[in-house]
Amino acid sequence: MTRRRPAHRLTSALIGAIITALAALTAALLSGRDLDTELIAIVTLAAVGAWLLITALLSGRKPRSGSWAPEPPYAPSEQSLTSAARSAASNAQRKDADAD
Repeated sequence: MTRRRPAHRLTSALIGAIITALAALTAALLSGRDLDTELIAIVTLAAVGAWLLITALLSGRKPRSGSWAPEPPYAPSEQSLTSAARSAASNAQRKDADAD
């Protein structure tokens, strides 16, 4: 399993914070509170802008230790093939051998 990059962890934290903030705003609106929507929009835009700057800085730096490299693409081994795939592969090999 590959470690997640700091930018990915920060993104997950931001998504959780956005969902929590939306829930708090919904609860406040449903309880009859009068909210300043312009101020809420300004604060939200500032928070998202800061998040973009921080994740850009974090994704550009090199890791101190460990590997953030993505896992290599999946290549099925002979053991992971189903019996139908194995028989099709062996039939193709036999046809190639017969053609030679």
